[in-house]
Amino acid sequence: PFELHDFVATATRLEVKTAIDIRRHHFTLEQLQPPAGTRLVICSIVTKRSTRGLTIDELRARILDRVNDPHLAFRVEQTIASTLGDRWLDTTSQRYALDVAASTLAFYDGALVPRVNPNLPPEVSRVRFVVELDAVPTLDASVFPGLGSLTGLRGRLRGETNR
Repeated sequence: PFELHDFVATATRLEVKTAIDIRRHHFTLEQLQPPAGTRLVICSIVTKRSTRGLTIDELRARILDRVNDPHLAFRVEQTIASTLGDRWLDTTSQRYALDVAASTLAFYDGALVPRVNPNLPPEVSRVRFVVELDAVPTLDASVFPGLGSLTGLRGRLRGETNR
């Protein structure tokens, strides 16, 4: 939760966003301005509350079941705790539709995400805003090298395995 982007490779930044019901995500202006020579890809997942879905704790357990490295498992636990903070107790009973999340997985070119004007007065910093991505075109996984392997997330979100 304290890093600018969720995943970083040499020339690519991947930012993963989740939303409930509407593809509306929170960004900082800095998040949408990757370093020169890098490409920003936004992974967007929309889900909805569901009486038959998974709780965050059940999803956490599924993720940890797939992690074989104790350091990575600790990092997952730490990230969840840091992200949820005081809201942890509020989220333990809420259930989310995993099938909806899997079917709504979409990728966007960060350069096309609407944003506020980056020419801010020097007195203004830490700009945060919300963007609805419905009008932004999605990336075709075959056009962007490396993105194709991420589309396998759909199956993993549905609980399919390829081990």
